[in-house]
Amino acid sequence: MRKALSLCLSVLILCCVAGSVAAAQDAPAPGRGPSTPEERKRIVSIAHKLQSSPLDTGLNADIKWALKWIEDVPDVTVNLCWTPLDDAIQSDFKYRTRIPALFAIASAAFLVEHPDKAHDQVAPYLAGVEGTLKAYKAMRKSDPEAKSDAMEELLQKQSDGTLEDFVRKAAEDCQERPNKSS
Repeated sequence: MRKALSLCLSVLILCCVAGSVAAAQDAPAPGRGPSTPEERKRIVSIAHKLQSSPLDTGLNADIKWALKWIEDVPDVTVNLCWTPLDDAIQSDFKYRTRIPALFAIASAAFLVEHPDKAHDQVAPYLAGVEGTLKAYKAMRKSDPEAKSDAMEELLQKQSDGTLEDFVRKAAEDCQERPNKSS
């Protein structure tokens, strides 16, 4: 019963995020201009903090700010398609509700750091997955009991050099159903 309730809550959170992104796609924030250098620096900082301390509840306000920023800024486009991480998000992994935010923020930080990759179909997804994997490793250090078979499979793909091909295929699937574009 508790797992079912938790899964329903996770789905509700994902629907809210997807709904907000869809609404933002239709109606950009009034008066919102391009991101500022300070905001871009902040998103990168938040991504790095999350990758090293993903369970730090003190970062919740930063996560909320970062997701809103991703939703609102017209000059950093993050496609919020979760395909590369679907198995982990849909699993019973203890911290599965954290995965979409980790992925989105890592992808956004990558695009800020590598604006020349804005039209690359794979690089932002790969950066999002790799950032999420870094965070997952940090989660395991903080909570050794928190193991995800799906995340372990992604770590194995990373280790054996097949992660990029896996993400490339997932990116192709995502291109058929993009969630956010500015």
